[in-house]
Formats: sequence, structure tokens, C-alpha cells
Amino acid sequence: MIERKFAVFCFFFLFPGFFFYNYSVAKGYMPAFLGGYFSVVAIASATHFIILGGWRAFLSLNPVTIAFFVILFLSLLISGFSYFFGVPLGYSNEMLRWSIVGVMLNFSLFLLGYFIPLERKWIYFSLLFVMFLIVVSNVGHSGIFDLRRVAQVEVIDSVSSYQGIGRSILVVSIFSLAITFGKSSLFYPSVFFSLVALFLNGARTEFLLYVFAVIFIHGFYIIKDSRVFLRVLFLIFVGFLSILAFSELVPVSRMFQLADVFSSSSVQERGRQFVFSINEVFGSIEGGVLGSYGAYTSLGGVGHYPHNIFSAWVNLGFLGFLLYILVLFVMWISVFGLYREMSESSLYKAFVCFLVCITIALIFSKDYSYILVGLTVGLHAQLRALKANKERASYL
Repeated sequence: MIERKFAVFCFFFLFPGFFFYNYSVAKGYMPAFLGGYFSVVAIASATHFIILGGWRAFLSLNPVTIAFFVILFLSLLISGFSYFFGVPLGYSNEMLRWSIVGVMLNFSLFLLGYFIPLERKWIYFSLLFVMFLIVVSNVGHSGIFDLRRVAQVEVIDSVSSYQGIGRSILVVSIFSLAITFGKSSLFYPSVFFSLVALFLNGARTEFLLYVFAVIFIHGFYIIKDSRVFLRVLFLIFVGFLSILAFSELVPVSRMFQLADVFSSSSVQERGRQFVFSINEVFGSIEGGVLGSYGAYTSLGGVGHYPHNIFSAWVNLGFLGFLLYILVLFVMWISVFGLYREMSESSLYKAFVCFLVCITIALIFSKDYSYILVGLTVGLHAQLRALKANKERASYL
């Protein structure tokens, strides 16, 4: 189908393309003609998906996709009404824009996850290897690959932070992991390149998400080969030794705050944001039911949301929070329900890895609009559709 070919095209431009674009802009190799790039490309890809037949994704609805679309609709509805009444005071425009972008990005990545085929492992591995080389060869004095530190002043606002770059590396790493796991000798160098690139990039959350995904996928398949789990632990150990050896050259990297993460300023600030939001929501019966849309902006702006799934309760009320819990719960049930028919497919392994990532992220680090949720729901919907097709074919 043309949608599947287009999905590979979109994957390249959304993730490795985002990485290469920001690197080229920061280095002065090209102008920032697409601004921040990701939102522009993601929204454009969603439009083309629909034109090329992406509407077929709506023909195979399941409880997870239904709940997901209700969440998106609820987000638009609440943000629209709040904007009309000027809530939150002074930030209604920014909150509306933030909500709409979050919905559009999640919808775009849902379509990507629904149609993307995981084939030709050399493509994903090659992209990962090139990203690895760029990161390793461009680590700055701070010990991380931070493009904003080398960008010219006139383009610095168009260059992504290390978190955005880390997201791109993470997604390419997970797809490379899924497509090589148990099938290719490229698996071990893939994990090694991913660990080093993510560590040197400096995005602690993405680094830890990848580590947990690798450990979980091996633990999950340990029932088939107990030796695999020991091999991957050895590989992670070697990766850490290599990183530590490199760190002798750049000992000031922020990544070493992982050893004492709770003393870092960012974690302490997120703790204050979380406590503030809890007080806002549970300070009244109305807040407990409807939430307190954008109340955290009083702390200094739109970015002061609680960095966990509780942000859904704050902005979307108890119903939004409950729907997110339902989406995660049913997808975890599907991990076991799809195992017998799909466990050998790269698509299934990618789904499991991304589900591990978004679950941990929504508990500890990311807000409810985290765009990898849409990607994971899309992968789940594709797996459910493939299983249904197999069952129908077996009856014929």
C-alpha cells in the first residue's frame, strides 16, 4: 500500500531528518527555513496520510484507539472553551497553541505507527550509525552533544534542545533494536551505538528509557533463551565502561547527575510543580472532577506543568486522567494477548519497547501530550489489525 511506503518516508523526515536538519542549521550548513521543523513536518505528513488513504486507520477501531481519540477531542474541547473564557489568565493563547500542537503531533504519530512497516534492518541501523558518529564527533566541553552551544545567535531559537535531539535518537534506536533483536548480528552494535549516543547527547530521560526498554525486552523473552539476558547485561556493562572512559576527557557532563538524580535542580523544580498541581486539583471538589486547566502557568508559564501523567488530571479533569490509565492498561494487557501470534514480528517488539518507554515517561518525566503515546497507540492498532486479518484468513 502507498500509505506504508509514505510512512517510511515520514519516519525518515520526522526523526533522523529532524536530527540532521538541526545539526545542519546549527553548523551553518543550511538556513532554518522550516523553523523548529518537527511540528511543520508532522502536521504536513498527517494531511498527506489522509489524502493517500490514511482514513483506513479508522476502520479498525478498538477500545484503545477509541479512548485515544476521545482524549484528543477532549483536549481540543477543553482548551477551546478555556481560551474563549480567557483561562488561564495571561496564558490562554499559549495554552491553546500548546494543546492544539500536542493533539496534532499525537494524531500524526498515530498514523505513522499504524502504517509503518519494519523491514530492511540496514536502513534503521545505518541511520543510527551515522547519528552516533555525528554525536561522538561533536561533543562539546560540557560533555554533551548540545547543538545550541555551537549555533549562531541568529538561528539558536530554531535549533532544538538536547531533549528534542534525544527523542530522535531514542526512536531510531528503538526501531533498530526491534528489527535486529533475535534476528541479526547487528543487534549488539545497535545497542552499543544507541547507549553511547544517548548518553553523550545528555537527555537523561531518553537514555534511561532506552536502557529500561532493552532490559525489559530481554527479560520478557528470557523464557525462550536465558543466555540472551546475560549477553545484553554484558553489552550494557561494556557500554558504560566506554562511556566512563570517554568521560575522563569531559568529566563535567550533566549525565553524571544520574548518580544523585534527586539533588539535581531540574528534579527538584519538577517536584515543586507536582506539589503545586496536586494542591490545585484536590483543593476543591470542582478541581477533583474537572481539574484546574493551566493553573500551573502561574508558576511562570506553560512549561511548568507536572511532568507526569497527573498533568492529564490537571488539564483534562478526572475523565482525561482515567482515559489515559485505561489506554495504558489495555495496551499492557495486549502485550500478553498478542504474544502468541505476533511475538516474532519486529513490529510487536517495537510496540513493547515503546510501551515500556511511555509508561515510565508518563510516571516520572513527561506530560500527557507526550508524542510517543500517539506512536505507541498506532503500533498497537496496526498489530490488532494484523491479528484480525490473520484470524479472518484462517477461517477461509
